[in-house]
Amino acid sequence: QGRPQFADHQVDARYERLDGGPSGVDPVSGKRDHPRSLALALEISPKALALRNWVRQSASEHGVDAELLMAVIATESGFEPGLVSPRGAVGLMQIMPEAAQDHARAEERDIDWRQRLKDPRWNIDMGARILARLQQRFGRVDLVVAAWNAGAGKVRRAGGVPQIQETQAHVLMVLELYWAQLQRGDRPALARSAR
Repeated sequence: QGRPQFADHQVDARYERLDGGPSGVDPVSGKRDHPRSLALALEISPKALALRNWVRQSASEHGVDAELLMAVIATESGFEPGLVSPRGAVGLMQIMPEAAQDHARAEERDIDWRQRLKDPRWNIDMGARILARLQQRFGRVDLVVAAWNAGAGKVRRAGGVPQIQETQAHVLMVLELYWAQLQRGDRPALARSAR
């Protein structure tokens, strides 16, 4: 009846594993999540669905694709807003507080970004702001995603996506999720809702 059902084991042949089981698509080297499970999460996860309005607002305000924002969020945090990496990256889009400070507006300079980035709305908005600047600088989406992961300097020095396994895996994962959303036809629905 069009409703997903979940179980901790394959009840019958209609059930498919969400952790990247046999799907014909290999996991991306260097990433722990399988692109197929993240793509499914983008469609049905309550955490992902709860973010869509904020993502659309920030995407529209900063001129980036909502689908790209969702792909970055899925890849970076799996929709966990309180996530803090061992290196100190915070929230849904795993933004370093120093990067947020660098991209902050004048009235935002005194904000404690370590705390503020735990708020999903602020995190998404700052992520959209940073992606917009990378988009202006690099143009191509693969280079934007590579710069998001490795830094703009490494992308500039490499003259493309750097030969860093983690960055290449990150780019592949984000692009796969981004294109999957575009192919699903979300863009017309997003455009209609923005009017």
